[in-house]
Amino acid sequence: MTLPKMPDPQDFDLASFGAMLWRRIALPNEDPGSFELFRDAMFQDLQPMTPYEAVIVDNLIRVEWAILEHRRMQDAILRKGMLDAARDRLFAVRTAEHGRALTAFEAQFEEDDEGVDEDVDEDEDEIEDQDGEVWEEPPCFDADAVEAEARVLLDQLGSGDPAEVAKADRLLLKLGTSRMDLMVEVWGKVSGSIARHEGIIRDNEGRRREIQRDLEALQRRRPIEGSLAS
Repeated sequence: MTLPKMPDPQDFDLASFGAMLWRRIALPNEDPGSFELFRDAMFQDLQPMTPYEAVIVDNLIRVEWAILEHRRMQDAILRKGMLDAARDRLFAVRTAEHGRALTAFEAQFEEDDEGVDEDVDEDEDEIEDQDGEVWEEPPCFDADAVEAEARVLLDQLGSGDPAEVAKADRLLLKLGTSRMDLMVEVWGKVSGSIARHEGIIRDNEGRRREIQRDLEALQRRRPIEGSLAS
């Protein structure tokens, strides 16, 4: 008597039972082919030997991928919050510096106001005093320059290069803050979003355990190939 044998994917013109499953469409935030590499490696490790095992393994892989994606989203939320906080801090300091410079300019103007002949040229916004000295225009806030400075700071913070991060640290110190200070500030704003992702991760971890139990039950029922002795 011949015992039941394991199904062979080649009997169905398949390289593996995983080939019969629908291919997942990549999301815009994912690197092309990243899920496929992950899926293929997991299939190679778990080695489903029947069509139903392949379905269960595919479910398990998708749950594992979802857990990784939510971990990435948590990191992205914190990273974006840190970069936004650094940019806001830079603009706040530069705006305050401009305010002090403008106040100093206005104070100088008020001191010399009695000696000013407000004869403004039609073509040029210049003010001459009684001695013919041309006064400078009041300092203007250069938002474009600060934005460019902010982009350099954000590139340094997000570079992962210790030398570049050290440059960012020195600038943050001049701005009266640090990466840890920014993290504390950001955490208070995004902890709710992080907690929501953590809840989804825990739910998926529960699903993972259930799917693993289903897979192990299927594996225990695999037929033993061979034949009974007559």
